Amino acid sequence: MSANGPLRCLGVLAVVLVIPALLQTAHGELPVECKHPQPMTCSFYPDCIEAARPCGADGYALGYGDFYCNKFLEMPPHSLSSAGIAWRNRTLHCLQEKFVPELPLIGNWTCTEVHDFAFDTHVTCYTEVRVQDVLFASCCAEPGTPNAGMLH
Repeated sequence: MSANGPLRCLGVLAVVLVIPALLQTAHGELPVECKHPQPMTCSFYPDCIEAARPCGADGYALGYGDFYCNKFLEMPPHSLSSAGIAWRNRTLHCLQEKFVPELPLIGNWTCTEVHDFAFDTHVTCYTEVRVQDVLFASCCAEPGTPNAGMLH
């Protein structure tokens, strides 16, 4: 091992320990955009989750959360009923809100733990709004309304 080996290891260790600390302000608080994710945005995933615990393009924050959040927000307005849009917006926001209390801790989590925590929150967020009401409004509406008869 070269003489630079230990110094390189110290540099890597410093980055691993410092990056989660950079997420917090001088008073140990999370930046406001991480404490209060804005509805109808996806920046929480790269700016807060990925910044606190970098897991890369295949990790939950970038590879799933940010990716699907953007896909759902890019859906054409006519592709969902008003109830479907409301459910989507509340669900996307809920998924981000579930991470807020955990952000100070996830710097010490493995990428698998971040992934598992995220997926453990999905069912709760998906069902906070009565899914059957949304499905009826989106799929089984009167003929001529958006997505009428989508299941047929």
